[in-house]
Amino acid sequence: MKMEYNEENFKELFERLSYLREEVKKYKYDSLTGLRQRRDFDDTLNRRFEACEFEEIPFAFIFADAIGLHNLNRSPDGGYEAGNQLLISIGKRLKERFEPLGKADVFRISGDEFGVMLTGCDENNLKDMDLDCDMMSIVYVTVKPGSCFPTPSSVFKAADKLMIAAKNSLPKEDRS
Repeated sequence: MKMEYNEENFKELFERLSYLREEVKKYKYDSLTGLRQRRDFDDTLNRRFEACEFEEIPFAFIFADAIGLHNLNRSPDGGYEAGNQLLISIGKRLKERFEPLGKADVFRISGDEFGVMLTGCDENNLKDMDLDCDMMSIVYVTVKPGSCFPTPSSVFKAADKLMIAAKNSLPKEDRS
């Protein structure tokens, strides 16, 4: 079947491509923060883990969790709009802090959880960074060649255990 190309065909093709581009954005990017989403995080974690294992490129996974989001969402003075603003602020702050370093990917992993992966970064690099922030709990795990992590999911689980411990050290009203 031979197709003739004319202005109408190109216009239809352009509209279809624009639609598909928007659909990809919905799949890949969080609509609130503009950050990449969990599925993309999982793919990136797997790629970073393989690069560490086979190419000996270390990486760090920085795990951040919003402090007090649950209470803010339910407060009469705040509500969900204030909670959304907190999430937007956290996303913006993480991007501003880590993307200029290069080889950094920032994600919204779930409702109030964020992740940053830094390629070529080890524990010494992270010790020099100021990771303190009043609106989020932050923990990190570094993965280097020959590390004790058998799978990519074990990296996330280790960070999750650290986050649980960090959140348990917060005042009770800030834990959720």
